[in-house]
Amino acid sequence: MPYAYRSKGLRLAAAVIDFIGGTLLPHSRLPIKRHFKRILVVKLDHLGDCFLITPIFQYLKEGFKGAATGMIVDVLCQSSTVPIFENNPWIDNIICLDFFRWTRLNKTSVGKKFKESLLLLKRLKTHHYDLFIDTRGEMFTSLLGVLIGVRQRLGFEKEEFFGFFYTHPLRFDKTVHETKKYEIILKALGIAIHSWLPRVYLHKEEFAWIDTFAETSLPRQFMCIHTGAGLPYKVWSFNRFMQLIEKIAQVHSYHFVLIGSSEDKAYGKIENHKRITDLRGTLTIRQTYGVISKCEGFIGNDSVLAHFAGALQVRTVELMNGVIDKNRWHAIGSNVIILTGYNKGHKCKYGRCAYPCPHMNEIQVNDVLKVII
Repeated sequence: MPYAYRSKGLRLAAAVIDFIGGTLLPHSRLPIKRHFKRILVVKLDHLGDCFLITPIFQYLKEGFKGAATGMIVDVLCQSSTVPIFENNPWIDNIICLDFFRWTRLNKTSVGKKFKESLLLLKRLKTHHYDLFIDTRGEMFTSLLGVLIGVRQRLGFEKEEFFGFFYTHPLRFDKTVHETKKYEIILKALGIAIHSWLPRVYLHKEEFAWIDTFAETSLPRQFMCIHTGAGLPYKVWSFNRFMQLIEKIAQVHSYHFVLIGSSEDKAYGKIENHKRITDLRGTLTIRQTYGVISKCEGFIGNDSVLAHFAGALQVRTVELMNGVIDKNRWHAIGSNVIILTGYNKGHKCKYGRCAYPCPHMNEIQVNDVLKVII
């Protein structure tokens, strides 16, 4: 299995280092001990990836009868993704780590964050975890399990450097969906999976707010439109979204609700439109999840909101850049349609690619219209 690095030099260096490390620190190969008092699941990814992993905590608790035995399952994540894990009844503690490459830091805050990270490592060590699960295979997280003194460390080797630090290394076929990773983890722990349906666990107060908001501020029939995404190369042209809305409005009575962050407004603004309600930047991520649960359909770019819609079984059209492997990263759900765009003459720079990316421009308004009407 190849490494995740795009550079051939880095892949070669990683192979050499892992070969040497694996020779000096051979893998345990012993069966995993199944009597756990405390488990740490590491997910230092962004919102969409964190949402996809949410079912794993229930499987861990039920698979080891943790709820009955008092077993603790903690998650280590970025502070920005806490809303995804909040109120999950299968998670005991949410621990935040905001440092290294997962967050954008200015020079003055690096020293402070480094000290905070060291203090966190010391605190994690006092928790005496029995099992460490790295759900991605990061260079830093593979080392983290060693630093906090966990004896059984499960993770994916051949992803980045230092896979030899896992006592129980796993392999992942990158041609299948990302959620298959979690099935591999649970299978290694002797836990069978019957279904995989991610969800956000809302509070009672949040359900009440959403019902009231839907009754007082939203039309009866509406479609959610997400015009943004985490990175510009994933974003379809705002003008095309507007053209699509106008064409759908000609044949349907739907109202259209624009959702997303305030940053999404940089792609285009709405003046006064009778059929459009612009909620971008006005809702929390958890409120947005609730609003999506009320809609008749969702059209949007590859983002956590598309994953919300798919998992909620909303009729979903997800627009994806053709350089992204849709088989691995598409929104899951029985009512999801994926449309991809790929321009043979364009070499995508991914996060450095300017908006609108020529690949996304290959998706035409009529392409989306055909699957909606």
